Amino acid sequence: MHRALLVLFAIPFQACILYDGDCEEGSDCWDRPDDSDSGGSPTDDTGLPPDDTGPLPPPWAFELVPGEAEAGDVFIASLRFEGDAAPAYDTVASVEFFGDVEVLATDWRAWEILLTLAVSADAPEGTADVLVRFQGTDAAWGEDVLSIWPDASGHEAGPSGSGLDPCTP
Repeated sequence: MHRALLVLFAIPFQACILYDGDCEEGSDCWDRPDDSDSGGSPTDDTGLPPDDTGPLPPPWAFELVPGEAEAGDVFIASLRFEGDAAPAYDTVASVEFFGDVEVLATDWRAWEILLTLAVSADAPEGTADVLVRFQGTDAAWGEDVLSIWPDASGHEAGPSGSGLDPCTP
C-alpha cells in the first residue's frame, strides 16, 4: 500500500527532458524550417509553400466553337480540349458555365462535347468561364471561354472565325 501511494504521489512531479543531441545552432539536422525570425511558419498545413495565385491552369487549352454569343442566344457549341496532355472526352462527368450562361443539353463525342447553351437575355457584356468536372475528383477551370455581347450587336453565335468546322472531327 505504501508503495502505491508513493507512485501516485510521484506522478504529478514527472518531467520530460529533451536532449538536443549533436545539433548545433544553424546546422541542417532538423527536418523543419527555422521560423523564429520570419514571424510564422513558411508553409501551410500541407507542408507546401503557400500559393496565393489560385489553382494552376491545366496543361492543355479549352476551345469553344463558336466562342462568342449575344445576350438571349440559344445555340449549339463544340467544346474541345487542345494540347498533348488533353484528357479523353469520355472522362468528363459534367460541364458548368459561370456567368450568364446555362447548359441546356450535353452530348459527348469522341473528339468533342456538344453543348446546347442559353445566354441570359439580360446578360451584361463580358465573358463566361467554364468548369469541367472529370470522373473522380479532378476538375479544370477555363477562363474567358465565351465572349458575351449585347443583343443585336452583330456578334451572334455562328460560324467560328478560326476556320474549324464544329461538325467534323
